[in-house]
Formats: sequence, C-alpha cells, structure tokens
Amino acid sequence: MFDTIKQVIKNPMVLFQQTCWRIGIVQNYSEEDIFSKDMENIHWIYESPEENFYADPFITDYFGPPIVFFERFSEKDYHGNISYVYLEDVLSKRYEIHTALDLPTHLSYPYLLEYDGELYMIPENNESHTISLYKSIGSPDKWEYVTTLIDNFNGIDTVIFEYQNHWWMFSTVKKGRSSSENSELHIWHSNTPLSGWKPHKLNPIQYDNPVARGGGKPFIVDDILYRPVQDCSRVYGGELLIKEVSKLTENEFSEKTIKKIVGKPPFDYACHTFNCSNSIAVIDVARIKYSFTHIWYLIKNSLFKK
Repeated sequence: MFDTIKQVIKNPMVLFQQTCWRIGIVQNYSEEDIFSKDMENIHWIYESPEENFYADPFITDYFGPPIVFFERFSEKDYHGNISYVYLEDVLSKRYEIHTALDLPTHLSYPYLLEYDGELYMIPENNESHTISLYKSIGSPDKWEYVTTLIDNFNGIDTVIFEYQNHWWMFSTVKKGRSSSENSELHIWHSNTPLSGWKPHKLNPIQYDNPVARGGGKPFIVDDILYRPVQDCSRVYGGELLIKEVSKLTENEFSEKTIKKIVGKPPFDYACHTFNCSNSIAVIDVARIKYSFTHIWYLIKNSLFKK
C-alpha cells in the first residue's frame, strides 16, 4: 500500500496506467530454438474493444487443427475465463474467440496435459482455494470437473509434467498481499498425475527474488529439464526466464537461469509465457496504455468485489 502511494505521489498518471497483454504465435519454432533463434514473423491475436487483454497461451493439436487456449480478461467485470482460437483462423486473420471454460471465479493460465489419451486442463483458480483438474469431453468448449488435486491451497500458475518416470507438480501460492505467488515455490510428486500427490521435502522453496512463478510448460532438450519462469523483479511478468533444473528428486531441487526473454516492441513492457507444440510457439507480451476508466474499475473492484 505504501509503495503504491509513493508511486502515485511521484507520478499521478500511474493511476491511469493499464497493462494490456497480447498473444503471439510463431511457426517453425520449437523449444530448443529458444536458446539461439529469435522469434520473427509473429502472428498476433488482437484483443477486442470490449476486453482488456489475452494472456497465458497454451497450444495443442489434440482435437486435430492446432488450437490456442488462453486467459480472456475483461476489466469491466474484473473477470477472466478460459477461451480459445484456431491457429488457421489466426493465420487467415479472420478469427473468432470461443469460450472454453467460464466459472463464477476468475480463471487464467489454462495448463494443458495429455494423459492416457485424454486431454486435461489445470486452470489457475486460486479463488477456489484449490488446484483442480478438468477433462475435455470431446470438444474444446466442453470440460468437466474431475477432481481436486490439492485442497486448501491458493495455487498460482500450476504445471504438471512427467520427468524420469515420475510425475511432478509445481505451483506458487497466493497469500493476501504477500509476494509468495512470485517467490515461494511448492513441489509435489506422484506416480500418476490424477491423484496421490505428496509434498516435496523442501517445501516451501523460498527465493530471494520474485523468480519462482511458472511461465509455461517445462520441457526437455538433450535430456536436460528446463522450466520457463516469470521474473517479476521489475514489474509483474516483466521478463521470462528459462531455468535449467539441475536436481529434481523427492528430496532435492536446484535450478539456474540460463536465458532471459523480453517483450517485442511495441509490446516490450513485459513478457511472461512461452509454450510450444509441434514446432509452433506461443508467447504473450504487454504494453502500457492510459485509460481514464481504468481507475474507476480499480475502485469498483476494490469496493464491490465479493
């Protein structure tokens, strides 16, 4: 609160600053390219006038044609849902945004997981105080609740992946106005992604800087595990880090940063998600714009949100 007051005194225009996120798609780009190849010829998904931003993109070809799932956020309602768009429609520049999952609580970060021929989603839904699993029912706009993986936990940007014949779950946690969602990592492990999660011996793993929060699906290149991570040191989601995980067992964990990724002009204010599927990459980037309605929505949300 005091930091915010200081910012406003220093620059009153901060009250009217609105962060707008946009999604980009890059063809012929894989995980290993992130280390040596710049992203070019980006196809952008533009937000509509009624909405403020699209962010947290994940891509899959589970249904056949590649589909990008993402957070669709409206500041007017201060609510986000999970939406999707077909890649071929974006490339033709005649695309329609479809709703995949909408709940009374705010949703974001639609993490996708294929297991035993089924497609699952773990959307961020920290307002429900759980990390919950949903399963697709035959189409990208039909999802059913399966189970709660972790209860009484305000999970943020959760990822689940298989590594060395074991399943792992990484998440940060929201605790009021603390920085835990960016600097406190929790890990669980299991023999199956659907149940039986046990906490890591080192939980919670504390970071000196806000660089714990996930920024995409972990991936393996040349038998090395890498983890996309948000660097929130400058601003929320300011840069994306690629961290090499050097140790990951039931009792050990260590990682180191080997790559930093920044936004693309004019959306060079922030960049915090990177995912790939079959040589198609998706990212999100942000810019700052000034809006006189922004301050009203902030006040409205603070006073009247349940």
